Amino acid sequence: MQIKQVILRGLIGVPIGIAISITIVLLISLGHERLLLVPPQMLERFNGCELTAFTNQYILSCIIGFTFAAASCIFEVERWSMAMQTFLHFLIISIVFLPVSMMAGWMGTTFKDICIYLSIFIVIYVGIWAMSYLQWKKRIKQLNAKLKEY
Repeated sequence: MQIKQVILRGLIGVPIGIAISITIVLLISLGHERLLLVPPQMLERFNGCELTAFTNQYILSCIIGFTFAAASCIFEVERWSMAMQTFLHFLIISIVFLPVSMMAGWMGTTFKDICIYLSIFIVIYVGIWAMSYLQWKKRIKQLNAKLKEY
């Protein structure tokens, strides 16, 4: 894993992070039947200035996109076990995603809010990891079957 590869992959993740953020904003707005550019908590934090609040959310979405994409390079370090790769990946995205979620107003800042957030985050992470694991396991099984044919 080269630092150049990590940075390039991270940069590819930036527009993906923005797209996901905008999609979430759209879905929330549809649920409220009006356009909400940012969560009300974030708007309050910036004294009602929508432009500043949206800019902040945009930058935070860039950070998330970069982090998730760059951290995926961890799974390409073959000398590390799958457990080590998973642990490091989880640690990196958790360290970034928790404070970013707080700054963006996507979650509360009380101890209870953090515990609920972490529980949901862990369940989603484990679910996505399990789906990826099963998908790779199936691909490897197919490749091994093709190798046996030769």
